[in-house]
Amino acid sequence: MADNMGLLAVICCVLLYLTVRATLQFKQYVINGILAAGMVVCSLAVINHLGFDPLSAYVGFEADTKFLSTLGNRNTLAAYIALLLPFGMTFFMVSKQWKSKIYYGIFCFIGFLGMTAADSDSAYLVTGIMFLVSLLLAKETEEGFYLITLVSVYSVAELLFVLLRKIRGKESCLYLHGGLPEMLLDIRINLVLLVITLILLLTGYMLWKQKKDAKVFWKWFRIVILSVTAVFAAGLVIFMIYVNVAWTKHEAKEQLGALYSYLYFSNTWGTKRLRIWRAALEIYMRMSIPKKLIGVGPAGFYFASQTYLSAEELAAFANEGQLIDAHNEYLQYLVTYGMIGVVLFIGYVTSAIRSILKVGKEKREILAFAMAGIAFLVQAVVNNAHIYIDPLAFVLLAMGMSFVNEEKLV
Repeated sequence: MADNMGLLAVICCVLLYLTVRATLQFKQYVINGILAAGMVVCSLAVINHLGFDPLSAYVGFEADTKFLSTLGNRNTLAAYIALLLPFGMTFFMVSKQWKSKIYYGIFCFIGFLGMTAADSDSAYLVTGIMFLVSLLLAKETEEGFYLITLVSVYSVAELLFVLLRKIRGKESCLYLHGGLPEMLLDIRINLVLLVITLILLLTGYMLWKQKKDAKVFWKWFRIVILSVTAVFAAGLVIFMIYVNVAWTKHEAKEQLGALYSYLYFSNTWGTKRLRIWRAALEIYMRMSIPKKLIGVGPAGFYFASQTYLSAEELAAFANEGQLIDAHNEYLQYLVTYGMIGVVLFIGYVTSAIRSILKVGKEKREILAFAMAGIAFLVQAVVNNAHIYIDPLAFVLLAMGMSFVNEEKLV
């Protein structure tokens, strides 16, 4: 039975998707329930981080930030937040009803706190990318200003988290792992961000009060932000290429400091993900042609690692435990489902996102389901396939596709 669990999980996920897509009718309480569950998970993560254990989860062993809330591993929690937070952010951006908007705003605030408690790079990176995607999709000036409001909500959440840690005492809280999350927790960064967003919101309010068209303001703001982001990204890529070509490992560590683990590609890059990705590609290259096409089967990555890697190669991972996942869903599926499986997986998800985006041009709240799909694809670059995450992603996509089906029937 255990050998077939991977296949059973996939079959259940597909059946769940087909059932939701065919039978769901939109009910606000369904959306509210999904977000309420997210608020519970994120709230518990913050409570755990502050050193409290209401569920007695740490009884018998020392509390550790590797395990938070009800999802266990903090990377699993981060993947969950990275999927659900853009979903709620989009609802906040496009909703026209004030009661709903307040509810979505509360979810985003608690979600940002949970993201900070998760202390994982991936949640921050995915949320940042999804913010830029939201900038592109914001249709009206009003949506843009609500998107800016979310930045101020994020800054307040970060500042509150720092305050809670100070009140509780750092020695009573779980430790932070450093890196991007701790850098962005800096009080100065968040105060500057809060002041800038408040100035932008005040400017927008004054334009509205004077009955002036704010569309030009929003248009240029969006152009500036996206242009600066594009220039920064291009410069970062060029700098990373230079660093990795011109500097030795020792020079990079000395010059880059805390940024070394992000900018210099070594086996420890991405909390040792780069080494695992290389191993996954090596496994795939050694597979036979039929298996390259169809893979070794669901949940077969560990079997493949034991079959295609030498004892010496496996020994390199001994300190981190057994090599059971690729920490990248695309590489994971490349080994387990083959090239055909990966193409079908990416093709289906992107096709569903495109269909939902088309309907979302008019029915704006439907955009949230497309954003969840995009976030799922982005977080999949650095995370495993999780039994908590993938089914939820496919349910959200199925809900979005149910609206697409309704639109075609009209």
